[in-house]
Amino acid sequence: MGYEIETTWFLSLNPFLIIVLAPVFSTLWIQLGKRNLEPITPTKFSLALFQVSLSFWFLKLGVQEGTDNGMTSMVWIILSYFFRTTGELCLAPVALSMFTKLAPSRLTSFMIGNFFLSIAFAQFFAQQIAKYFTAAHEIKAVAHVYDKTSSFLIFGQIFEFLIYLPLIAGIIMFFVSWYLKSIFKQV
Repeated sequence: MGYEIETTWFLSLNPFLIIVLAPVFSTLWIQLGKRNLEPITPTKFSLALFQVSLSFWFLKLGVQEGTDNGMTSMVWIILSYFFRTTGELCLAPVALSMFTKLAPSRLTSFMIGNFFLSIAFAQFFAQQIAKYFTAAHEIKAVAHVYDKTSSFLIFGQIFEFLIYLPLIAGIIMFFVSWYLKSIFKQV
C-alpha cells in the first residue's frame, strides 16, 4: 500500500479541473444571476481566498498524517488542487470580466496586463516565502544530508502560514464587499 508518486505528476490536475469545472462555475454564476442571488465581485474574490486557505489546510493535514520517511496520501494533494482551482475559478475569470466591463476601451489591455503582472509579483512573493522557510531549515540542519522528514515538517510550517494569510485577506475582502454592496444600494 505504499509506493511513491512524484508530486510533479499532479501538475496536470489544475488544467484538467479548470476544463471540467469552468462550465460548472459559469452556469452557477448565470443561474444565481437569474435569481438575483449572484454575489458581487469582491465577494467572489473573498470566496476565492477562502478556498485557497482551505487548499493549504489540506496540505497541512497531509503533513500531519505523513510518515517518518516524509510520505503522505495523494488525497491531500488532490483536495488541495481541487480547492485551489475552484478558488482560481472564482477569481481569474471574474477579474478579467470586470476589466473588460469597467476599464475604458483604450485601457482594457493595459489593465489586463497589470492583472497578469500582479500574478507575477505574487509568484515572486511565494518564492521569497519558500526561500525564507528553506533558509530557516538549512540553519537548523545539523548534517548536510537531505532529510525528507525535516523538509516535510518545514513545508508544514509554510502551509500553516499560507492557511492564515489568504484567510485573513478573505475575511477583510468579505467585509469590504458587504460595505461596497451597501454603498451601491444607496446610489
